[in-house]
Amino acid sequence: MASYTNGESNNGETKGIQPKITLYTNHLCPFAHRAHITLEELGLDFEEVIIDLDKPREQWYLDINPRGLVPSIKYTVPGLYDEEIITESSIVAQFLADARPSHLLPGSLHDPFAPLFRARVAFFVDTWNTKVQGSLYPMMKAEGEEKDKLAKETVAAIEKEIEPLLANAAPFFGGKDKPTLAEAIIAPFLIRFFAFSKEGNLLPSSLKKSIEALPNTGKWAKAVVELPSALTIWNEEDVVKRTSARVAKMKEAANFPNTVTMGALKYVEELQKKKQSDVLRFLLRVRCWELRQLNVIHRASRPSRPDKARRLGYKAKQGYVIYRVRVRRGGRKRPVPKGATYGKPTNQGVNQLKFQRSLRSVAEERVGRRCANLRVLNSYWINQDSTYKYFEIILVDPQHKAIRKDARINWIVNPVHKHRELRGLTSTGKHNRGINKGHRYNNTSAGRRKTWKRQNTLSLWRYR
Repeated sequence: MASYTNGESNNGETKGIQPKITLYTNHLCPFAHRAHITLEELGLDFEEVIIDLDKPREQWYLDINPRGLVPSIKYTVPGLYDEEIITESSIVAQFLADARPSHLLPGSLHDPFAPLFRARVAFFVDTWNTKVQGSLYPMMKAEGEEKDKLAKETVAAIEKEIEPLLANAAPFFGGKDKPTLAEAIIAPFLIRFFAFSKEGNLLPSSLKKSIEALPNTGKWAKAVVELPSALTIWNEEDVVKRTSARVAKMKEAANFPNTVTMGALKYVEELQKKKQSDVLRFLLRVRCWELRQLNVIHRASRPSRPDKARRLGYKAKQGYVIYRVRVRRGGRKRPVPKGATYGKPTNQGVNQLKFQRSLRSVAEERVGRRCANLRVLNSYWINQDSTYKYFEIILVDPQHKAIRKDARINWIVNPVHKHRELRGLTSTGKHNRGINKGHRYNNTSAGRRKTWKRQNTLSLWRYR
């Protein structure tokens, strides 16, 4: 996290000069709570501006803090600072403690032990933030056994990481009898740990008892949650109510995804499942018209169905290529000589022949011939009209360094995989491999023609 300032500053001492502070805050936000505790401990007067976090930030506040977060402070010292803006909760607290050395954080100029104590405080706060605080929201969103498991892991982390650092607490960190900057930064979240575990709805009720049972942490936590400066703006009922509603909303979004909460790939996948919907039918018609204007085989810059392409092995990285191809729909005609002498009439099995291969495999074969230096990985349907079906073919460049170094795909570099689409090694080919291969292969023993004859035993007279 980083802070920034605007305006002009003058170097100088602030000793004895009362600053003018404007705090932009919200009483329900734990991060803004840090600034309130720090200001109360320092005994500084300040003007308070409440920011509504339930609606978009107004432009005047975005001019102060472009991120739109709380807290922010406007700090003015006549003749020294002119409306300097400081943002981010821990940095605001650090700045205020540095500007006014006190029991929170000693100044380093006259106390040789101050730098060491400041380093201890910074390490303690970092340990809490990285080892403990991150488990708060996952624990609230979890259910049943998972919630209890996360609570036990949190207590274990506190016992391992925090407990040794509080060995000399008296009762506050570093053997101090007054709160330090560590308590000012951690107190808002420790209070919430205890409040949310009272009823056992947001956090397991065992969490508070387990923390209090730790000899060092329990004594320290009891002193922290009873700090008068931490209770100045604390309204447990409102915070619990707001947090419960927020967690319920997050759980609902997780169980019932919609176009707002689901990712882009998931949205495309769900949309493609409803091909008869008005939205997708319109999109397919427009897209089909665009495809008709392009060449029969052409290279695409990206897949039309990224969700489908990813499932079939495509990666948006160097070495992967997408080609689009269209194949004519309908039956096929037997290649017999033309003419009255050597030709055959249409009623003798020349027209209306069922093509034994899928059109998708034909598309793969045609692209494989066009791009002989590439390997066909897989393919998928993207569109169709009354005349054509359109497919996208995923190809891989076996000579590209990115492919050769990738252990997940470099198997295709082996020469035995040349023209794998001609040997039924792609997903569509495995459905059309004939004897003992593909979908329901056990029903096609001895070949398709033999199977047809075996299953069609009824003999009828034919008019000749």
